[in-house]
Amino acid sequence: MSEYQHILAAVEANEDGRKLLIRAQAFAQRFRARLSILHVIEYLPMDAGNGMVLPAVDISSQLVDQSRVLLSGWCTELGIDPASVHVTIDNIKSGIVSYAERYANDLIMVGHHRHHGLSSLFSHTEEGVLSRASCDVLAVAIEPVKSAA
Repeated sequence: MSEYQHILAAVEANEDGRKLLIRAQAFAQRFRARLSILHVIEYLPMDAGNGMVLPAVDISSQLVDQSRVLLSGWCTELGIDPASVHVTIDNIKSGIVSYAERYANDLIMVGHHRHHGLSSLFSHTEEGVLSRASCDVLAVAIEPVKSAA
């Protein structure tokens, strides 16, 4: 296995994304690699339920700003340069892959959740990235958040 030089952590803007970022930081330190952090916001028009798509209310800039603030906060907390955070609006799977190709990432790290029941029938981000990427992909097992009983 060759040394990784530029790792991309494709994170969600939730606690699972934070867990992945912690793992990606440790991995990047182990390989002395550069770490980039990407969050992709997917634009989906709303369906009113009767087949009509509602007029688009563009909240994308607010979502980008909120995500950037959250991820930059994690970076500050973990000692990662907040300039490594990138937030974009795109299709999640192709957005991750195209970003990795554009910025010559040699490893993409994505979170992997166990799928049960109906969710196992749908396409999942980690599988879509793995099938499209031209570099290595590491799917990191993310344990579900345990609720207090």
